[in-house]
Amino acid sequence: MLIRKLDSFAYLNRLAHWSPAWKAGLALVALAGCLAGDAPVQTAIGLWMGIWTVGYAGIPFKIYGRLLVMPAAFLAAGAPAFLLHVSAAPLPPGPAGDSLAGWTFFGWQWSVSLKGLEAYGQAVLRAAAAATCLYFLLLTCPVTDLSALLRRLGVPAVLTDLIGWTYRFVFVLLDVSERRYTAMTARGGFPGGWRSLRDAGLLGAHLLQDMIRQQDRVALGLASRNDTGEFRVLARSFRRPERRLVAEAIAGMFVVALWVFWRRIGL
Repeated sequence: MLIRKLDSFAYLNRLAHWSPAWKAGLALVALAGCLAGDAPVQTAIGLWMGIWTVGYAGIPFKIYGRLLVMPAAFLAAGAPAFLLHVSAAPLPPGPAGDSLAGWTFFGWQWSVSLKGLEAYGQAVLRAAAAATCLYFLLLTCPVTDLSALLRRLGVPAVLTDLIGWTYRFVFVLLDVSERRYTAMTARGGFPGGWRSLRDAGLLGAHLLQDMIRQQDRVALGLASRNDTGEFRVLARSFRRPERRLVAEAIAGMFVVALWVFWRRIGL
């Protein structure tokens, strides 16, 4: 599955030997630039993060493209809120070209405006650019390294432990769901129609029971090993990153900050 590939890429990419502080700092600065900048800044940051992820980290472009397509469903679900304007009375005449189309249904006025289309385009561009920043961090930095970094930054141990356990149980849930789904389909489950919905409900109920039993087994295993209440992992050693890449990262972050500041002053 795709999520297992993402986990393997996080450990085996070309930037895996970098300290997580470097990669997190680069991603956060780029993300701040996406949120504070306008369309040109966001486009440049998205391309820059793509170069780092595909070019320098060595993530296959096919996988990276599939990840960029995934947020499209959420953006499409939010499109009506941006594009459609609903009014009980006819809309007053506005500037020329402001209303692109209009309909009347059951006494309600439905219209698509140019401003709504522009707002939707800005939201899509900002979301896509921000996704490239988060994907860079996801595909180049393992969760265990991020948890160790957060612990060094003073984040309470209960939060870092929650991150680690949630991450672990995601894979446990995937394994259990695959076994359950295979067993149900082998017995004629999910034939289509309403029976598939019924089988999906049964699968969810069985998964809940399996996860509760798995959690009890993990808690018992930790208690038998004198668990102290903290989720500890072995710390990894990191090599010094290449000077050229470090210089490029620092220069890029400086340019992003300067460009955002200049665009804000210019506006």
